[in-house]
Amino acid sequence: MSSNNILADLQPQAVFKYFEQICAIPHGSGNVKKISDYLCEFAKERNLWFKQDESTVYKGLHRVGI
Repeated sequence: MSSNNILADLQPQAVFKYFEQICAIPHGSGNVKKISDYLCEFAKERNLWFKQDESTVYKGLHRVGI
């Protein structure tokens, strides 16, 4: 196991890969834009429905490719 990837041996690996990516994004109370953007991009790349709170850039429900 690499010291840079402490979750590498946990199962299911796909879940912990995303968990580690999310944890690497600075976030906390009043500091949600970067993680919100990450999650919206994740949804867009997978053609999923998402809603980004009005305190960020987008408003309403979005679906890419429709």
